[in-house]
Amino acid sequence: MAFVLAPSFDSVNSDDYTLNLVTFPDATTSTLTTLFSSQQISAIATEFPEEGPDLFEGSSLYQRLQVLAATVGPGGIAWEDDGKRLAFVAALDGVTADVYTIDPRDRSIRRLTTGLTQAAHLSWSPSGRYIINQGISDINIGRSGTDNVSGLWISTTDRISNRLAMPGPAYFLRWLDKDSFLAYYSEMGCGDYDLTLVDASTGERRLLWKGQFDAADADPVSRTVLVALTNADERLKDWDRCPLPPVEGLFIIRPPSSTPSQVDSPPGHDWIYELKWHPSSGTFVVGPSRPLFEVSPMGTVTDPSQRTPLPFQLSPSREYSWASDPFGHSPFGRGLSILAKDGSRIPVYDDYVCNMVWQPQSDTLFFYSDDASPVLFAASPPDFAPIRIVAGLPLSCSDPPQWIESTHQ
Repeated sequence: MAFVLAPSFDSVNSDDYTLNLVTFPDATTSTLTTLFSSQQISAIATEFPEEGPDLFEGSSLYQRLQVLAATVGPGGIAWEDDGKRLAFVAALDGVTADVYTIDPRDRSIRRLTTGLTQAAHLSWSPSGRYIINQGISDINIGRSGTDNVSGLWISTTDRISNRLAMPGPAYFLRWLDKDSFLAYYSEMGCGDYDLTLVDASTGERRLLWKGQFDAADADPVSRTVLVALTNADERLKDWDRCPLPPVEGLFIIRPPSSTPSQVDSPPGHDWIYELKWHPSSGTFVVGPSRPLFEVSPMGTVTDPSQRTPLPFQLSPSREYSWASDPFGHSPFGRGLSILAKDGSRIPVYDDYVCNMVWQPQSDTLFFYSDDASPVLFAASPPDFAPIRIVAGLPLSCSDPPQWIESTHQ
């Protein structure tokens, strides 16, 4: 397991910014590398003015905080799929944060990007040949608003080769195949718009959806993309860069074609705020402000009036899956049940829940109660009676737990 250790505020001590490794089962901790070299801290102090009562943004303090925010921010570290290399954000060679990779076995480090923006939100391609990162010209610190995103960049993992994939306020969505990914633009006053398919090997961009949309996701097996646009009457319509499509609803797109095909969604559904592909059920789960429903890659829509739970991730033995009430307040919803392979349903919990996850080596399901101070529960076959595991920790439904798998018991 890799983790970043950094000061809670500002520091001019480079040893305070480190990338670390925990090796199991003995929980041995070691430092892989510093993330902020002393030379770069000195370079920032030389290049940028000292902070004062009338100067914060643009000062040396602000620049150090920019690097700190980049190294500890979302997606600041990312493992390659096979676990052999780790990508991380650091300022080892310049006054801004760049993308690096490290091989934990021999501690060899390779720099992948250069430039004047802060690197953030790393994502490896399934092939391991490319890493996508977001370039941020100004990370939002100490003010209202959002980060100033300047583009998405593609780097090849064997050399310095950062290439601009999409200029402007661009965001990564997901990999559609081993070397192609979906991305979009997003900014205040406009929302999300212009869903685009990018080929990381060639840089070719194909616009799949022109203008605004509410939510989108894709099935990487069938390469089916589902896009939602709702409540068009309440949207901004006078921005040239994010026009409003003429028809609202649900639409399927199958690259390389960029022609959307409308899906007949159930009546009584208005604002769609959740849309996610679930491999275990082989469907898109769509979460508007009314009941959830499912859409297959072929465009078939389930009838939400059936009030059947939606199956989610299968257990390791594939004998069970957890399910939530589609009439709950979110994609996790109110109430938790176990669906057995024989079709039977075992009630587990009758209140709001979140962050359900199977233990990797057994059919024990862990979940949080969804309240102000979540409690961690576990439920095991055959009756799946919930057992209170721990309370009083700073758990959060917005921060799902992660398993650290080991062959040792």
